[in-house]
Amino acid sequence: MSARLGCSASEQHPDLTSQAKIVDSVAAPVAANDDTKTHDDVLRGNAGIFQNAAVFVDRLLADAEIEHQSRIIARKLEEAGWNPYLKHGDDVVLIGTVTGAIQRGNHFRNTNIIPIVAKRNRAEILGEFKLFLKENRAARRYSRYAVVSSGARFDLGELPARYAVFSDLLGRFLEEAKALGNLVYLVTVEMTFDEVGAVNLHANIVYRPMSVFGSGKWAEWLASCREHFGTSFFHDAGKLKNPDEIIKYVCKPGEILGVTSDQTRFLAETLHGKQLVRPVGEFSAWRKDLRAAGQKVRFDHAAGKLIRVRRFTREQMIQNEIEQENREAGRVERMQKAKHEGKYREQEDDPVIENQILCTTLPQARASLLAETFVVIRNYTPTPTTEGGRAGLKALEAKRAFYVKLLVEEDVGAEAAKRASSILDTSTMIPEAVAREFHELDEKRRTRILRGLGISSPNVNLGDLKRRIRLKLNRLLPKERHPWGENSADIEKLYAAALERHQAWVAAYESGYEDEAAYLDDVIPYDLPLSPVVLQMREDTAASAARYAALFDQDEVNARLSENCAVRSALAAAKKARRKAARRQPATPSTPWIAPWIGWRERLAASSAQKAA
Repeated sequence: MSARLGCSASEQHPDLTSQAKIVDSVAAPVAANDDTKTHDDVLRGNAGIFQNAAVFVDRLLADAEIEHQSRIIARKLEEAGWNPYLKHGDDVVLIGTVTGAIQRGNHFRNTNIIPIVAKRNRAEILGEFKLFLKENRAARRYSRYAVVSSGARFDLGELPARYAVFSDLLGRFLEEAKALGNLVYLVTVEMTFDEVGAVNLHANIVYRPMSVFGSGKWAEWLASCREHFGTSFFHDAGKLKNPDEIIKYVCKPGEILGVTSDQTRFLAETLHGKQLVRPVGEFSAWRKDLRAAGQKVRFDHAAGKLIRVRRFTREQMIQNEIEQENREAGRVERMQKAKHEGKYREQEDDPVIENQILCTTLPQARASLLAETFVVIRNYTPTPTTEGGRAGLKALEAKRAFYVKLLVEEDVGAEAAKRASSILDTSTMIPEAVAREFHELDEKRRTRILRGLGISSPNVNLGDLKRRIRLKLNRLLPKERHPWGENSADIEKLYAAALERHQAWVAAYESGYEDEAAYLDDVIPYDLPLSPVVLQMREDTAASAARYAALFDQDEVNARLSENCAVRSALAAAKKARRKAARRQPATPSTPWIAPWIGWRERLAASSAQKAA
């Protein structure tokens, strides 16, 4: 967001109507949110979810554009002599447990001028900030954001010096803001380029006034901020409504594509290792507490909201470290034994661990509309030569069988699972589904899809739309598939076997429940004489159960409602009639003590007339 010069109308008359009291006290973040689940809970809850076809195509086209821009920028960096790739970045792949689709992991270095890296870094901090606002009532209701510029535009060569000065001003601004009654939560640094490559360096600052601001204090706050930064380019943009507008790319990808290779390298070297998104104050403390609690923020598609997901506990981490140390000690012992026997060569490198499983993701729709888990594997090979590599493939097939079991529990259906596992069915169904609902989509999504398909006219022919979507899917969907083993290749057979086991488990559970009930009937002597209290309790329980069951009879419920409405109408009409009749008739004493006061006006008038006569 670009900064604006001077003072706007929103700054002269800020909207502070909701700040009617001191809001400095904040509830504890952990206590404010009970949405904490384990990884397995979220995995089971999100299994079997189907993504909307239009949303799938929209995301696929957007990801393809970002990947294309990332490849161009990486190639420019490589041409200028700056290596943008990780040393072993191509060693990691993701394999879908339903489709078997193979996707290569991110192989770029952590530099934020590459869009795909910036998107990954942005997603994590954005999710955490949104959950922080959700859990923190004061921050959610009263946070505002300001845009401050480092000054006039400057040449790219001045960026290191200007960034150092601007970063120092931002660091010292936090204490000054607190002294003036404001808490700062987040600072994000951005920059834009014009046609000639001049840089506009600016920052977004999210802050919260700790108390209501009058006009005098508000003017003092703005003047102090402009004096601190030594510029008039300090603009209060109002209340924070959409955090997505605050945490964005450090540079627009299209602007980076417009600079030369040498300028791209200079920009990468300048920004490499810089903290461009800075959580501060209470938000920084909240993130530390999140890490200390062993939690991370993830989006729960089943619940439709951000939640906390528990990581490994400290005890689990210690146990893993102990096991790792034991394995290392065993390796050293074997090496020493080989040296003693003369079978060890000093220059021999350690063997590559084939098909090393790193983790399993939560269900996500990457290769089909059906959300599936992806197994992250290092040094993947479908034809391993080591025992460890073959064990890795067996573990991969076990994870496939486990996820199919979850699909059975969610009653997805064998036919739906088979269609999702077929790339041909996926590329055939999605265009038809998008065409059916295309004119019902919101305008922004329609525009994005048309732009991604290369269609300029909004009045698109649905046949042409389906053809273009099909071509894009054939080009963008992962073509490489994992060759499953003989026992897990047919997903219909896997589903049928899992369904049979699930039905057997349900039958055993119900049988066990009935056996337990029969056992309790035999143990509890219901035929013994019961006291009147117990008999009354049984009658009350039966009556309550009958009343509860009657609530599910909709006809009876409607009849009772109609009867109640009629009774209330009759009572209201009778009450109205009584009031009307009471106004027409003279008042009668309802109690003995009020009788002397009845007719006092008439007696007073008669007494006055008698005195006058």
